[in-house]
Amino acid sequence: MRIARSCVFAFNSNMDLVARPPLAEAERFFGGRITSGGEREIHVAEARRLHSAFEWEEVRMGGQAGNMANAAAALGVRCLAHAYNLSPGQRKLFPKGVEVSGRRTKAESRHYVLELVLRNGRRDRLIASHDPAHAELRIARDFASRSTGFISAGCGRAVASGFHILNCDDAAGRLKAAARLMRRWKAANPALRIHFEAGDFARKAVLLDVVKTILPLVDSIGMNEKELCEFAAAFGIRERHGFEAARLLAEEIPEVVVHTADYAFAYSRIRPVRTLESALRLGHALSAHRAMTGGYAGLPDAENMIARKHPECRAGCGAAEEFVEAGFGRHGVLVPSFEIRPKLTVGLGDSFAAGCFLVE
Repeated sequence: MRIARSCVFAFNSNMDLVARPPLAEAERFFGGRITSGGEREIHVAEARRLHSAFEWEEVRMGGQAGNMANAAAALGVRCLAHAYNLSPGQRKLFPKGVEVSGRRTKAESRHYVLELVLRNGRRDRLIASHDPAHAELRIARDFASRSTGFISAGCGRAVASGFHILNCDDAAGRLKAAARLMRRWKAANPALRIHFEAGDFARKAVLLDVVKTILPLVDSIGMNEKELCEFAAAFGIRERHGFEAARLLAEEIPEVVVHTADYAFAYSRIRPVRTLESALRLGHALSAHRAMTGGYAGLPDAENMIARKHPECRAGCGAAEEFVEAGFGRHGVLVPSFEIRPKLTVGLGDSFAAGCFLVE
């Protein structure tokens, strides 16, 4: 399996503080029934109250850019990651294989992660975010210059993420600033491939601005099934069935990847099916390893897991026939995920996305 040698990861890296309270305690704090996970923004006073309300058992890497960079570094990829608030605590969460660029500050970008067991027995996480820097999509000047130089020196891959938490008066202007940097990347290396990893957008206006400003600059997009419906609607695609919506979305974006708990599927005009299948398998392996161990898998471990445990492509998954019927022919592939019992539920999609994008 051939992996890209280097990659830039932008824009959101933060620190996850993790607690595992009983569901009832979490519901008392937030004043309502919790039926699923997700992400919610909290103000500074609520962050302070939350910080003192629970026992925070560990601190680990958070944010799409941070998690994807760490997953890629474990594969031997040379990485440059953005961390706007590059506090000493944040820097320690990156391994030696990741170059980090940001503002050296005492401030910290924090997500408070409550890992919960819901009433149906499933594990999920609720993320309470207090991260003004990334809510305003601040980009460190040092990262803008270093990332462009990194790409001009031969880096052929970049990830753009973190737009889903954008929440400021000049959101459209901040997106334009990010787009200007992405165009600089493309100018520095016309062969650069940019991947956009979606997220849970709380603000439809921001999502629509992302579709208009950011997506014309990307070569691929990754998302879960809920995000697929949201982006399809933003493109005016009325068909809400997952496979059909993805096929229509793929007419707008060269490569579309959708990852779910049970399987992942992709449609691509820039990678052949065999490469795409390998990419989905590696994504599943990295995600499963992180879920089971809390760590990031190296390439030998991931390949060994695939060889020993992964089901055949399109086998053992009830969605396979629907996938084919939706019109995915020579450009599409569906691969079931591993059957595991996760010990960790945060950052799994980021690990999948890193592995999937980096396969060449």
